[in-house]
Amino acid sequence: MKTCHIFGAGEYYIPSFEKKDGDIVIAADAGYVYLKKLGVKPDFCVGDFDSLGYVPEETNLLKLNCIKDYTDTEEAIALGLEKGCTEFRLYCCSGGYLSHTVANAQCLVSLARKGKRNLMYGIKENLAAVSCGSIFLKGQKGRFSIFACGKADGVTVKNAFYPLEDATLTDDRPIGVSNELIASPVDISVKNGTLLILYDNDLDIEFI
Repeated sequence: MKTCHIFGAGEYYIPSFEKKDGDIVIAADAGYVYLKKLGVKPDFCVGDFDSLGYVPEETNLLKLNCIKDYTDTEEAIALGLEKGCTEFRLYCCSGGYLSHTVANAQCLVSLARKGKRNLMYGIKENLAAVSCGSIFLKGQKGRFSIFACGKADGVTVKNAFYPLEDATLTDDRPIGVSNELIASPVDISVKNGTLLILYDNDLDIEFI
């Protein structure tokens, strides 16, 4: 499993961070500041650097035009895919502008549909997307929500206060909001379609 760690310019929240052999670390625009604060040298810097306010003096720099059709995070993800990464972890990519938080959540959906594991850390909740697959949520207690991206068929949720069995979820009714564990792990699966999962960040996630 080769992981791509991407640091954005959102609210500063970084849980335990570990770069393993073969992993890559990418600073997306002002995520460069957060990496400097951690004392971590990025393998690549990507962005138009409007948020940072200057262009870093780094060797592996991908300077983008400020007039573009892709966000800095999307470009960082594209680079990670090019380098053969199969798991993507996004840090400091939520909070701040809600528009960018939603955009980054859409990036998770895109990764899930490509069969890549994905996770975005947040101050209160983490986000992940799963497409035609399953995940486990583990912990003593906690809340989570699931949202369909388009139409999702065959959705099953086990060991939760509000269970589901082979249900169909759509993106125009939030029936999956604010659920909670009654036993660990909670098993969430979808046969066809994609789910966006938000969960308390003191819970652990396991992709199946």
